[in-house]
Amino acid sequence: MSVTRGCLGKIFGSALSATANAQVREVNAWTFEESAEQIDASEIGDCTKKFEAGAKQTSGSLTCWWDTATGSNQTPFVVGDKVNLALYPGGNGSGSSFYKTATGEGATITSVSRSGGVDGLAGSVFGFSVNGSLTPTSVP
Repeated sequence: MSVTRGCLGKIFGSALSATANAQVREVNAWTFEESAEQIDASEIGDCTKKFEAGAKQTSGSLTCWWDTATGSNQTPFVVGDKVNLALYPGGNGSGSSFYKTATGEGATITSVSRSGGVDGLAGSVFGFSVNGSLTPTSVP
């Protein structure tokens, strides 16, 4: 069985206007979900509902240890900003699969939350919605 270890993953991101992505530091978890609107296609006389898939959307989050240092690359993640993203589930070695936002479209940061406690490190969670779709690609 072929598996991908999450600890090998890497996330790259930058402001939409930047020419290159830099690795986002201190990431400890990430998610992305592809979904579609649910359109009711039921007819009169049907006793059970029928549905068709509508427009698709992709959203997700990055969970990080809060890092305000220059070069951490968390600074472009501000609510309302658009960013380029590249998600590498199994690392960025040759032949690995990754997902990236479309050139010029990026993703919109939809939420930023911070947390901390006496028994742990301060953390950040950045929510995003992709403008368009994430494109699966292979590292050359």
